[in-house]
Amino acid sequence: MKQVTYQYRLQVKDKREKTLSDILEKCRLVYNKVLDTRKTAWETEKKSMTLFDCNNLIKTWEFEGVHSQVLQDVSARVDKAFKGFFRRVKTKGEKAGYPRFKGYGRYDSITYPQTGFKVDGNRLKLSKVGSVKIIKHREMEGKIKTCTVKRNGLGQWFVCFSCEVDDVKVTDNNQKAIGIDIGCKDFAVCSDGSVVEHPHFYKQSETKLKVIQSKYSELKQLPKDNKKKLKVKRQLIKQHLKVKNQRKDFLHKVSHKIVKENGIVCVEKLNIKKMTSDNWKSMNKSILDGGWYNFKQMLTYKAEWAGKRVVEVNPAYTSQVCSKCGATVKKELDEREHNCPHCGLVCNRDLNASLNILRVGMDSLSNCKVTLEAHSL
Repeated sequence: MKQVTYQYRLQVKDKREKTLSDILEKCRLVYNKVLDTRKTAWETEKKSMTLFDCNNLIKTWEFEGVHSQVLQDVSARVDKAFKGFFRRVKTKGEKAGYPRFKGYGRYDSITYPQTGFKVDGNRLKLSKVGSVKIIKHREMEGKIKTCTVKRNGLGQWFVCFSCEVDDVKVTDNNQKAIGIDIGCKDFAVCSDGSVVEHPHFYKQSETKLKVIQSKYSELKQLPKDNKKKLKVKRQLIKQHLKVKNQRKDFLHKVSHKIVKENGIVCVEKLNIKKMTSDNWKSMNKSILDGGWYNFKQMLTYKAEWAGKRVVEVNPAYTSQVCSKCGATVKKELDEREHNCPHCGLVCNRDLNASLNILRVGMDSLSNCKVTLEAHSL
């Protein structure tokens, strides 16, 4: 079994919107209260409160109009934040980041973990809220496990259903395979010679974002409820969301096309976090604008749905080794052409890398198959 999430837009009327907004605010207060309780218990008594302790404590608080399991989910989020904090404390070189209190307007989603919601056609019935219309652009599959209602920066409402569906059996490996080299100049260069151009959505909107951000900075001293300040803030949020949605749409289309046309997809196993914090700072903007991490995630889950395979390979020397003769041809980052003095191969640097990625990926699959056959004997 695997988890699949379906997201739909909600049409929320004035009354329902006020109710949902009130619930979000109450959940924010509960989050801060649970966090403060756990913090105080440790500072005064050196007592570490568990999730069970917090859930029992929430029952004694008076927060009417909110489903009990929604409040328990708030407690679970605080518990998750603390677990992440303790994990980061133990990890060398990682900033701990103690859980922070949520300011006004900083809590934008509620989750019904098991009960309290019901889907009836194109209507969603929520406990303590009522019935709201779903813009159902596709049907769901599997059994619904959780329901999360969220609000974006523009005040638009969405619902996410986490469903449990059966695994798809992986099909035969003897299909068309492709190697993909992801880059900053071209978004992706494939081993079949095809090139996906980098759209640079953030770069296209950067000038406009700077102008709006400058206006917003000038109004920083004004009260939060100032109409002019709220108007400029909305413009800024809208522009950032536009860039985000453009990138998301692009990545979905590219990943869908690649998975549809190929049975095996070989990609580099890149550590994006390390790359953006080490000696890649001159390219950070292009790396993050490309959405490499999200692209790999989309490739992986789309391939799983289609019963296909994504193979991650070590990116070391994929651009330095000649894909034809295997000789090492060292080159600087700004050298965009691969010119092998040993076999005479001349091609695009990224194309050479994608051919090496394909070769290494297929070799790893072959070795895996040989190992499995040896164990079965």
